[in-house]
Amino acid sequence: MLELLDPKPENELREADGFNGAVRASDSVTPIEYSASVSSGVERAEVVKAEVPDDVADEMAANFFGFGDWLAPYWFIGVKQGKVPDDVVDDSKIVGAWVNGLKKGELVDCLEYHRAIGVQTWHKEKAKLQATWRPLMLFLMTVLGRESDTEALRTYQRTRWGQVKKTETCVVDLSGIPVKSFAAEADREEYLKQRVWAIRRKIMLSGHPPRVVLMHGLAAQQHWEEIAGVPLQTDTVVRVGSTLFVMTVSPTVPGRKNADWVKLGLEVRRELQAG
Repeated sequence: MLELLDPKPENELREADGFNGAVRASDSVTPIEYSASVSSGVERAEVVKAEVPDDVADEMAANFFGFGDWLAPYWFIGVKQGKVPDDVVDDSKIVGAWVNGLKKGELVDCLEYHRAIGVQTWHKEKAKLQATWRPLMLFLMTVLGRESDTEALRTYQRTRWGQVKKTETCVVDLSGIPVKSFAAEADREEYLKQRVWAIRRKIMLSGHPPRVVLMHGLAAQQHWEEIAGVPLQTDTVVRVGSTLFVMTVSPTVPGRKNADWVKLGLEVRRELQAG
């Protein structure tokens, strides 16, 4: 029997600097102007105002978690938010879209987000399968007993993945700062503790806990265990209340095969049926 880790009291979430998971920014925010044009199938940003005010960037780093719905039954939590192909969108455009068109949502619609930053790669008719999402969708389709061939995954990515109106998935990250790789220059630590406990609260205190939470990236095991409240082992399903937690490798790790994601999905499916 796995023992629950001691939950952290709500008042301990307030740090010495007074930040409690809310915005650490000035009351007045200067809108960032942006526009887009299409080039070679990937939307390229034409940033009118390239400089992002520090308080606005801080606000997004603290409060933007990802895509979908907090009440969705299937959650996927990663370490970092990736950038679009070839980094064709400037950070200022991403922040500007979040501030203006996306109304500073904690979670936003995946399709609308990419429209707002001017990227159509993942949602056009013959969309590319995004490298991180594809294995996660394969896992989910296996859990749900649905078709999981390439076209089925492409359709799901384009029409359902991380979409607010299709409240099936919640796709979030520990970091709210877009980066292309772990080697990129980005401060992912400043808000990490607050974001970990914000995610835990959403799971434990919402009144509608998710059925499955898959957390990927073994380097973040400490944070996954803080979120789940129990010790975790790779590719091992753990039940906490009515929620199944799974910690696994990054979807893009070399050597991981489709069969591994299918196997994990089948195990979760069996646990759901048994529970």
